[in-house]
Amino acid sequence: LEGTRRRPNQLTSADITVDLDIETAVEEYFVFPFLVTQLVDNALRHAFVKAGRHHRIDVRAFKATTDWVIEVTDNGQGMPLAVMQQLNQQETGDSNLFLIRRALDVTYGPTATLHVHSIIHQGTRIEVRLPLPSL
Repeated sequence: LEGTRRRPNQLTSADITVDLDIETAVEEYFVFPFLVTQLVDNALRHAFVKAGRHHRIDVRAFKATTDWVIEVTDNGQGMPLAVMQQLNQQETGDSNLFLIRRALDVTYGPTATLHVHSIIHQGTRIEVRLPLPSL
């Protein structure tokens, strides 16, 4: 939240609550800090257009049966359908989510996924699944 003052929407840390629910085992996974930082930054940049109401970002990270799961949910403006379609169809791009998806693909191949679930005026949930390392 330190960077909220640099955002074009002029939100302050008083406008946003970030709640973290992260399993200890996930914290030790090397890619976790990068992903969470990028996903939270994406929400700060795009989800909240103005101050004045209570904004919230929830971060959950846990170990599922076959995957690490990272979820970042916000109660912001939601992602327009055209942006969602563009994100799903782009083979190249410079959006933060596209770059994250591409980095996951390069590192893990098709075993890593990034899904965006969004409803206009209700918020967005981004779910990243990473394969558990082989022992």
